[in-house]
Parts: sequence; structure tokens; C-alpha cells
Amino acid sequence: MRQRTTLSLDERLTPDEVAQLLGVTTSTLKSWRSERTPKAGPAYYRIPHKGHRICYSIKDIEAFIVSQRVDGRRRR
Repeated sequence: MRQRTTLSLDERLTPDEVAQLLGVTTSTLKSWRSERTPKAGPAYYRIPHKGHRICYSIKDIEAFIVSQRVDGRRRR
């Protein structure tokens, strides 16, 4: 990962960094962003900058991971 500056703005991550954390490809992240359902992927920011720059909040990534929890109890 790249070195962080002191200005965190709630600690933003690039799509490459998020893909690495989640174990998916950046293409998967792009696919999730194109879907309109909340469960499709983590929340993200689209910042106008030479087209659009996509970034993610660490807090949003954590919330997404928690939302994917599956109760391991067996159903009878």
C-alpha cells in the first residue's frame, strides 16, 4: 500500500487497495458499483477529477465486511 499523509479525511482507499483487502479484482468492484442494490458492494465516493476518481472509506469497507456475516448455525 502507498504511504499515507497526515490528512486522512476519514482514511480513503483506492479501488486497488480495496480489491486487495477484500480478495476481489478491481473489475469486481467496478461491477458492484454499477449495480443499484445496496448489498452489491461497499459504499464509495465518486470525486470529479479528470473524469471521476473513485475512493472508499475504511469505515465503509469495515461496515461492508460486517454486513456480509453469515450466521453459522445449521437450519433443521
